[in-house]
Amino acid sequence: MRAGCLVVVAFGCSKPHTVGVADAALPADSAPADSSPAFDASLDAKPDAYVTYASPRCTTAPTVLFDATPNTAGNIAIASDVLYVGVFEGSAGMIVSIDPSTGEQVDPPFATPGQPWLWSDGTDVIATTGTAIWRLHPGAAPSELVSGRTAPFLAIDDSQYLYWTEEGSVWREAIAGGSATSVLSCTDPTTLDTDATNVYCAGINSSIAVGAKDGTGTPTGVDCPLIYPVASMVRDGSELYALDLYPMWRVWSAPTPTGPCTVFDQSTAYGRAEGLAATSDTFYVVDSFAGVWTIDRTTMAATAIYSEVGLGDNPIAWHGQLFFEAPNPNVAGQTYVMRCID
Repeated sequence: MRAGCLVVVAFGCSKPHTVGVADAALPADSAPADSSPAFDASLDAKPDAYVTYASPRCTTAPTVLFDATPNTAGNIAIASDVLYVGVFEGSAGMIVSIDPSTGEQVDPPFATPGQPWLWSDGTDVIATTGTAIWRLHPGAAPSELVSGRTAPFLAIDDSQYLYWTEEGSVWREAIAGGSATSVLSCTDPTTLDTDATNVYCAGINSSIAVGAKDGTGTPTGVDCPLIYPVASMVRDGSELYALDLYPMWRVWSAPTPTGPCTVFDQSTAYGRAEGLAATSDTFYVVDSFAGVWTIDRTTMAATAIYSEVGLGDNPIAWHGQLFFEAPNPNVAGQTYVMRCID
């Protein structure tokens, strides 16, 4: 999704930890064609939800936590104290679980048909892989939640239901089992989120669709004067924040469920927004043209904390650490997962 020393937050590189991915060859089976939209922005489920963890300032040089070579890191998600990395090469993929402090492998790699897409609910990671949706829990074997679908893409869950995008709709199925039902139309989705009563789905058509989680009532949209697609969304309480692909990217703020939107902050330089994460006092924006930025949520002061090109996807702020993807400076098309701390 998405050299100098890579990506988001911090400077410098250290010798990467190799956690067996290079040695664990990806299966060469033929997988279904990638069903994601023909669109070069970061496509992902919502970033890890707002939490009360300390905001990483990245005052130390970043280090390479995980080297995906010879594969490409697609996106990352954290559950409990394990960092999951979706990697792929051609039509084969894999989910690797690593210790976020050491980069050492925690559980055996999980082979997938094509690129996996990951999202965390804090305790588990939900992954879409080919025609199925899986739950990954640290220390346990992956469990299949949904199978036999056509092309599930983005997936998230709550305490009772699983939600995912597929073929122009958001679908829902009880975690305990049952039949899937369509609850909202959403063409070419880029990011997905929920609150207690609604599901939110942003698409390439520069809109954010809103509908009841059970599919009842009349779907509507967030009142937001978007003219570019949304790359990422974060919901914090009753406020929804969206990062768009405007050439001078903007973070929009909207009270749920329907807004209206206002511009919370905007870049003063040209860039390409790729990912968004939040803590209680800071936003983290990944710009594939310029690097990683922090935005103070009180003063709205924006600060570049790492300058590099080719960055991508949603970063993760966790216990005073920031994780992000970055290009391998030595091998075109290959990626690292970087980490910086205070």
